[in-house]
Amino acid sequence: MKQQQPAPAPPLDGAKPIPPLVKLILNLVIVAAVAAFFMTTGTSVLLTCAPPVVSAASLAIILWLIIHLCWPYLGKPIKKFGEELKADGGLKPIIQLLTALADLLLSWELPDRTLLGLRALAVVIVATVWGSDLGGFPILSVSEETPRLQSFSVYYLDRAPQTHMPGDTVEIRYEQHVSVEAKTLPARVLCTWSSAAKGSLPPEPGCSAQYNALLGGVDILTVQVQSMCKTKSIFASLNIRIVQP
Repeated sequence: MKQQQPAPAPPLDGAKPIPPLVKLILNLVIVAAVAAFFMTTGTSVLLTCAPPVVSAASLAIILWLIIHLCWPYLGKPIKKFGEELKADGGLKPIIQLLTALADLLLSWELPDRTLLGLRALAVVIVATVWGSDLGGFPILSVSEETPRLQSFSVYYLDRAPQTHMPGDTVEIRYEQHVSVEAKTLPARVLCTWSSAAKGSLPPEPGCSAQYNALLGGVDILTVQVQSMCKTKSIFASLNIRIVQP
């Protein structure tokens, strides 16, 4: 026999339930107001790879979802606390008003599974936008300049460093250890180094790589320079000739 779902609790003070569409619009208005507050206070810079309006809206949606998830568990204790306050206190009517508004805005006359699914969908959408570096959302991504690689600096253990342009050939003695640094504009970039003979090289601080000449012959050292939000990138290479001492 199919069990009937319990009827939703009546709102406080006998207030009539708000139609779902009106309730949704009111929730969106609140999210927009919170997002505007985040923009004016500079909180939106937490999401650096998105325009401020996208960052602020994401933070506002996450905050409002947390409130939605917590209200069914925190609502009763808050109401009980408000009822136990003295009647002549100024805090009691404020708490009762806020809890009544929360009941009207945060209580949905929907089955639990449907409500959980809608909240999960909202979380997935926000997490996808936030966690994808916005690479798949060109409308939401920030405008970045293409990085420029000015030169390579090769640092030796036994002699002064040398400066080379992309495409130059560098001679390194067999079993010699050198450090190669890419001079870029802007200075804050993401760099990925690889060697034709060795494959990917371990990341180093800044835009640099350590190279050990353990194989004879020639090699090509390539760096991929990406902007901080990975919307623009360039490749540059340095030819290496390994010579016997």
